[in-house]
Amino acid sequence: MNDLFAEMFDLFIPPVALPDLEHVRRHHQEWIEQHGIADHETSRVLLAAAPHVCAGYCYPLAQDGGAELAADFVGWLCLFDDVFDGPVGERPDQAGRVVSELLAVVRDAPPPDLSPFARALSSLWQRSSAGRSAHWRFRAANVWADYLNAQVIEVRNRHAGIRPGVEDYRVLRRESGASPVALDMAEAVGGFEVPPTVWQDPVIQGMREIAINVINDVQDVLSLAKEEATGDVHNIVLVMESVHGDSRSHVLSQVSAKVRGEIDAFLLKEAQLPHVCAANGLPAALHRPVALYAESLRALMRGNYDWYRSTTRLNYAGTTIDSGI
Repeated sequence: MNDLFAEMFDLFIPPVALPDLEHVRRHHQEWIEQHGIADHETSRVLLAAAPHVCAGYCYPLAQDGGAELAADFVGWLCLFDDVFDGPVGERPDQAGRVVSELLAVVRDAPPPDLSPFARALSSLWQRSSAGRSAHWRFRAANVWADYLNAQVIEVRNRHAGIRPGVEDYRVLRRESGASPVALDMAEAVGGFEVPPTVWQDPVIQGMREIAINVINDVQDVLSLAKEEATGDVHNIVLVMESVHGDSRSHVLSQVSAKVRGEIDAFLLKEAQLPHVCAANGLPAALHRPVALYAESLRALMRGNYDWYRSTTRLNYAGTTIDSGI
């Protein structure tokens, strides 16, 4: 199953060469300990999954301090996901309280006495939004809010025994997966920003949506065994099997074909970017951030695949943590 996407990625989006990331790993370990979001054993398991390697794969354009920010972001997401695989994920009311505190952080209105996870998120938010425009902060905060609120929806679904249909699942997955947040993080760690004048252009938004879809589908296929082991029905393969009654091999073939089509469409849209910049009257000096964004989306699609193939994170299904939140 892990080779389902190998040929298409190797053909269309080559892998990046990883730099030496030992200093990033050390920083990330210190950051986890500083914020108290994992005990010794949980920290050991997380570091073995190599969030710093994910950062290297997914954010090759990272500028000074960007790789460290990216690693902390990935590690936080992993631990937060594990929180919702535990008791919090079975209690809608508690999940709502957890998310409410985190929402206040990205809305720049944090309450006093933040929980460890909220303090860690505050660190991520402050570092990623420093020097960003008001436009970026507004849209990034909304994306974080969508992601956090979607966690509560998934908890309510599980609690009520609701199995979403294919389209309902895809809509929820676009928000409950951290892909949109990861795309915004690419600008923060790379030290660039897509100009507001072209942000809403259908070509750029289309590329963004494609990247999110590809990342989500690849993650769902490669994490399928983990989701089955934990009884989580929020996976496109399981949803398609349940709704259509198709065999697993047929569903995997369908997902693979969809990802291939999405990558083809992405590359066609990317070729239109010079016209997009010109049509929106973007000065030549501002074309570069648009090109960097496209490069970052490609890196995220490819890097997500490479890390998911190599990480031990998928090998410890059922591991949960007591977050104290």
